[in-house]
Parts: sequence; C-alpha cells; structure tokens
Amino acid sequence: MAAPFEWIDTHTHLARDYSRAELEKFFEGGHCKGIWLHSIECFKNSPRHCGNDEVLKIAKLYPEFVHPFAYCRAEQNPDQIRMLKDAGFTGLKFIDPLYNYDDPRFFPFYAEAEKLNMPCYFHVGCIAK
Repeated sequence: MAAPFEWIDTHTHLARDYSRAELEKFFEGGHCKGIWLHSIECFKNSPRHCGNDEVLKIAKLYPEFVHPFAYCRAEQNPDQIRMLKDAGFTGLKFIDPLYNYDDPRFFPFYAEAEKLNMPCYFHVGCIAK
C-alpha cells in the first residue's frame, strides 16, 4: 500500500522558540506541499527542539501538511510502533543506531512499520552507520 503523501528526501525539526504566526504564514504560502516533521526526543531535553507532544500538536493543527515522524531505536520493543501510530505519528525516523540499518534486529521494526503503512526515514551521515 502506498503512503498517503509524496516521498521527499529532507525533513525538519520544530524549534522550541517557533512562532505560530510564522508557521501559519509558511503553511499558507504554498512554497511546498508538506513537510515531514520529526520529534527530537532522541536527544533528551534538547534545548533547541520540541519533542513528541509538540510535534503531534502541530501535526493535528495542520493534518494535510505536516507528517509527524517518531524517533525509533533498535533497543525499543517493536510493539511500541503501534503505540506511536495510535498517538498520531505517520512515520518513523531511525538515527544513531546501535547496529547497522540492515541488521536483522531492525527487521521486526520494518515489518511492523510496513504493516501499519508507516514510511521509515534513515538518517545517514556523521551520526549514523
């Protein structure tokens, strides 16, 4: 089953000091069709970025535009993916993994995400394997 939105190759995080007026102006400006908005709870108590609750709040205000992604790690229980979906997340972000992304320990996460039609985003680069 295809995801309900187009695939993109970038994402953003919600800054703690975001301006609701600036968000509204951006969303109404028509400069892009939508954004993948990521939770930053992988970096506990981030002084710069919002966590799950605020990301979901913005996504619920702009459901046709904002696609919230939850942070996911291999040491979590794959059953938690259902809870993330039920909370309102539409996808998963994998970052700074304990294992390579093709490690079989990740396969239950990928299988559950596929079953729930949740795209996965894999952070690659300086903090990924």
